[in-house]
Amino acid sequence: GGAGISNTGTITMLTNSNEIDGGRSGSGPGVAGAAPAMGGAGVSNDGMIMMLTNSGTINGANGKMGSGGAGVLNAGTITTLTNSGAINAGNRRGQAGILNNKTIGTLTNQMTGVINGGTGLFSGITGGAGVSNTSTITTLTNSGKVSGGAGGTSGKGGAGASNTGTIKTFTNNANASIIGGPGGTGGTSANGGTGGAGVSNTGTIVVLTNSGRITGGTGGVNNTALAKGVPGGAAVSNAMGAFLILLNLPGGTITGGNGGPGGAGGGAGGSGVANKGFLLTLTNGGTITGGKNGLGTQQAAAVSNIGTIAALTNSGMIIGGDAIFSEGGGFPTIANTGLIVGDIDIQNQSVTVTGGSGNAFGRLTVGTINIENGDLTFGGGNTFLGDNITVNGGAGTVTNTDPLMIAAPLTISGNFSQTASGALDLDFSGLSPSEYGSLSMSGDATLDGELNADMIDGFQFMAGETFDILNFASLSGDFTGFAYDGNACKATSTDIWTCSGGLIMEEMFPTGSLDLYILKGVPEPSTWVMMATGFLGLAGLGLRRRARARAA
Repeated sequence: GGAGISNTGTITMLTNSNEIDGGRSGSGPGVAGAAPAMGGAGVSNDGMIMMLTNSGTINGANGKMGSGGAGVLNAGTITTLTNSGAINAGNRRGQAGILNNKTIGTLTNQMTGVINGGTGLFSGITGGAGVSNTSTITTLTNSGKVSGGAGGTSGKGGAGASNTGTIKTFTNNANASIIGGPGGTGGTSANGGTGGAGVSNTGTIVVLTNSGRITGGTGGVNNTALAKGVPGGAAVSNAMGAFLILLNLPGGTITGGNGGPGGAGGGAGGSGVANKGFLLTLTNGGTITGGKNGLGTQQAAAVSNIGTIAALTNSGMIIGGDAIFSEGGGFPTIANTGLIVGDIDIQNQSVTVTGGSGNAFGRLTVGTINIENGDLTFGGGNTFLGDNITVNGGAGTVTNTDPLMIAAPLTISGNFSQTASGALDLDFSGLSPSEYGSLSMSGDATLDGELNADMIDGFQFMAGETFDILNFASLSGDFTGFAYDGNACKATSTDIWTCSGGLIMEEMFPTGSLDLYILKGVPEPSTWVMMATGFLGLAGLGLRRRARARAA
């Protein structure tokens, strides 16, 4: 089929506010040995277009035997392409909404703009990408909607944006969306298709900035009870490509596609970020989430790495079945001032986690931390720890060099060491072991630095109470400082601390543990003192406690 508009020369300005359609291909097989004929592109450029502006509709034609036509097919140079209307690829063998095989300077999809990849209508055919770049795009900005096409029967969904070339600056603005196409429905004896990635890269993307929504496509539905569930697509997939900067800003969401129904548990969800190549910097201030399985429950990894990610910084939320999974290189440091929910599983290296400053705490919760063939260091800043930890199969060491807050009983399979700069902050809300922070380690404890006891919900220490806070195989060293609700206590003799309000505590060391024994509790104000205080108007003399900064 012929193009709606075909250019091999130079067009200074091409403006469409109506409709441009590519021509349909013939239905015959064509010359023997030749590829089936394609549908025509809406706009085909082999020359130079200085400015292409669309506020109407540009349609690639549907294919008969071959693929549909691209909405815009560029094999030359387009200096500026601006879309506020619709650019649609033709269907049959899915084609890209915009297919760039050479050079586009600036590609802008405005707030009302829609760019759609074509739907695969043959069995096993992948849907087309919304935008496909095989060469060079200098600047790609999306403020509207870019969608991959659905796969044909058992075919994969198309990527929202696919890059095998180079994109220097790629921006997905607030309220904008880039969505992978859904996988095709399974046939009578075949699986459905995998969902397409929101953004798929096997080339080079210098900077991808997201403050909108990037979502992987859903896995296809299976028609047979025995067919295996089909995975959803990753929101951002970097397969043997290179990202220099992936930046998810506050308000931005990167969400893996849900798995398709079928088989035991359905298909797996897609990862939020799936890296098999090189990613220099992953910075998250928004939300990165793994997709759910075909039953709508278990989440996939939010960040999955079997390549190299040099640096991970989180001030937002990362949530998944595995919040972070890595069996490749990278993650030497996780800088977390936000929330990481789910398991952290990192293989073949040691890892340092840093936290927040001032009153801010980075939080690790609702999962386990497993560092295989390496050690774990809490290397600076405030961290609230809610996860049990395994280091090097139980032979490694967890080292704490800065405030580490614990509000419940936790275990370490391995050793624990706190340096002189470290502080272990334990929350106490009751007498039961489940109501206060404690650490049990399978290995040795080496102690230095501070121990801090923080009272929660009005709880107070009373004389005669004992709290088992550490359990270990062996012990060396001791805490050199102690604080009660943020107020420093004074060592009156070995292992005995006197604190404000008359509180006196003793460290006791029964075999394999460290206990806090309360020799003297904080007295409650008597009735006559309270009456006198009220009479004199000196409420400020009542018992007060400085609230300690803690994680929200």
